[in-house]
Amino acid sequence: MEKKSISLKLVLAGDGGVGKTTLIYKLIGRKEMTQMTRGVDIETFKVNVGDDESLKIVCWDLGGQPQFRFFLEDFLGGTDVVLYLFDLNRYSSLANLENEWIPLFQREIPVMKKAILIGNKSDIGQSIDDEEIERVANKFLLPIIKISAIAGTEIEQLIKELEELGNNLKRQ
Repeated sequence: MEKKSISLKLVLAGDGGVGKTTLIYKLIGRKEMTQMTRGVDIETFKVNVGDDESLKIVCWDLGGQPQFRFFLEDFLGGTDVVLYLFDLNRYSSLANLENEWIPLFQREIPVMKKAILIGNKSDIGQSIDDEEIERVANKFLLPIIKISAIAGTEIEQLIKELEELGNNLKRQ
């Protein structure tokens, strides 16, 4: 018997170089890619949300460089989940989430199933104060996960969040 599948559109947003593509490649089981995403890249993976159901996650990796931002709004429709990524060692990447990325999503997608603030590159330390990260998270009512996409640290926590969302959707 074939498993039933629930689909989610997951968008990764944040400045260039914060590790969005590396995170997606870790989630789908590929080796990390270090080239810049030009515009948008789309990948798919599945997680189980029960004995007879799976959650199909369609990941939209948005290029974070300024030259790609003029058309990003065109790709936001239908977003269920957004992961706002920043580099734990680059304050500007957190500030740009607060001032540009998160307001863009709030304006374009007023109702979203889930959004998570993700601090990446924990494997090389952290230079941004926890208080500043918590301030931004509290301002937008976002849970925080600190990960290392390249080392795979705390990726399971993120997958559990997505599985929980899938379980909630199948009960609706």
